[in-house]
Amino acid sequence: MNLSRPAAAAFTAVVLLICGCSGPRRVIAVGPIPNDTTTAMSAPPRSSDLPAHLPDDSALILIRMLENDPLMADGPSLRSRLFAWVIASPSLAGFETATAPIDPLGTSAYPYREELLMQYIFAGAAWHMTVRDTSATIVDQQIAGVKSLLTAYKNLLLRDGSLHASLIDSLDDARRRGTLRACIQRKNLLDGKP
Repeated sequence: MNLSRPAAAAFTAVVLLICGCSGPRRVIAVGPIPNDTTTAMSAPPRSSDLPAHLPDDSALILIRMLENDPLMADGPSLRSRLFAWVIASPSLAGFETATAPIDPLGTSAYPYREELLMQYIFAGAAWHMTVRDTSATIVDQQIAGVKSLLTAYKNLLLRDGSLHASLIDSLDDARRRGTLRACIQRKNLLDGKP
């Protein structure tokens, strides 16, 4: 992947965030993808079939596809393309959000933590780009991101029911009980965020 020096630095910072190698405060993105961005495809696109600059609408489709099949064969290369999109898309200028709800996942031994953390980032980018509600808060973004992560997690469980992770299960329990907002607000307060 050819990135400018600033883009390469940003890409490295995102990778370090995912690996838990940055400072004690991690800031990445979260968010849902509107249902109307999906299109029917007979087979997932190969990364090599995508244009050099990934258009926003194509990125939204790929994010939804990775949510639905986190372990798809071309997933790693599609995630690389989506990282480049997050860095380069003018639609994403200035987007960031706190990762308090999912921080423990980054240092866990969960075998697919990277896929789930990336889903959180990509969905956040999509949320930032598509949500125009000026009253939306960081918690709204986090709720949307967690929901996207939970969808990918459930699809992992469909492949292998032994892939449970207590952190993710607790977030899903909070979602089912209707207390996800309060759960995220509590985690934000523990992380020093309002």
